[in-house]
Amino acid sequence: MLIAKQNGVSMREWGRLTSVIKENWSSLDFLLEIVLKIPVYAWFGGFKGMSRIDNGMTSKRNITLEQKGRSSMLPGGATQFYIPNLTVGHISSHQFSILK
Repeated sequence: MLIAKQNGVSMREWGRLTSVIKENWSSLDFLLEIVLKIPVYAWFGGFKGMSRIDNGMTSKRNITLEQKGRSSMLPGGATQFYIPNLTVGHISSHQFSILK
């Protein structure tokens, strides 16, 4: 959260900007953290920039907690992981957090 604060944006907006989560895809109300039972292999790579919202779509942004972004584009730049064949059976614990 410190990096978001240092850049003058909320944690939601930082996540939206760097992970390219379009407004019509998610409200970003929750964060899911999981712990896996076993070691896994994963691929990783960077997020490519995209538009903030798809044309003609309605925003799911929680307007009481997240201000409208100043840019029509989401630049990306964060790292994403893909774990092939991941199932619920691989999860030993999980936690939902409400993003403020």
